[in-house]
Amino acid sequence: MASFNKDIDFSSMRADSDVTGSSTGLYWLNPPRLCSMEVGKGLKVTPTSGSDYWRKTYEDPPASRATGNGLVTKIPPHVKRWSVSTVLSMSLVDQYDQAGLMVYVDDLHWLKAGIEYECGSPNMSSVVTNGESDWNYFPWSSVEEVVLRAELERCGSVLACKVEYYQAGVWRVLREAPIYTEQGSEVSVGIMAAAPKNEKGTPAMEVVFKNLNITTL
Repeated sequence: MASFNKDIDFSSMRADSDVTGSSTGLYWLNPPRLCSMEVGKGLKVTPTSGSDYWRKTYEDPPASRATGNGLVTKIPPHVKRWSVSTVLSMSLVDQYDQAGLMVYVDDLHWLKAGIEYECGSPNMSSVVTNGESDWNYFPWSSVEEVVLRAELERCGSVLACKVEYYQAGVWRVLREAPIYTEQGSEVSVGIMAAAPKNEKGTPAMEVVFKNLNITTL
């Protein structure tokens, strides 16, 4: 079976490089407020003000937001098992500022995992959404060189997801969860950032993605 591999080193790209299109196969789920290539560092993204991925229809008022800035690529249907990873560094400004990996089926079925600002400090965080969002997180000490990986496998109408973070030379599990889909549903993976509480025109968080690696397993 044919493999599907992408090893995109943003840090080695020129300042005028186009991050989307045929050269990378990447596209935006909602373009960000600002995006530029930082030579020797990576892809710098300033999320759109008020952007988020979050769905809880029982909240008052109901929350149904799929406006975050995801930079993703479609996984070919023949690929049954694969991994996606990235290294990022970020600043944090407002409550719920976030950045990390994205697994997207549609606006009702997705996973995001990475760093999120909660109660004045960074946290290692993941949200799995199957109609409604399920969030877990724990305190994290640094927003420099955060290393994340997700392994995914199509199992009929379930997309099995295992998300890990790298700490002290060891991969540690952050979350294992299913995304429920129709068999054969299109799946996209990549990186994401969002700034739910940032107001338009005010200083916002920034995240620099060093790379994006996708590998058939």
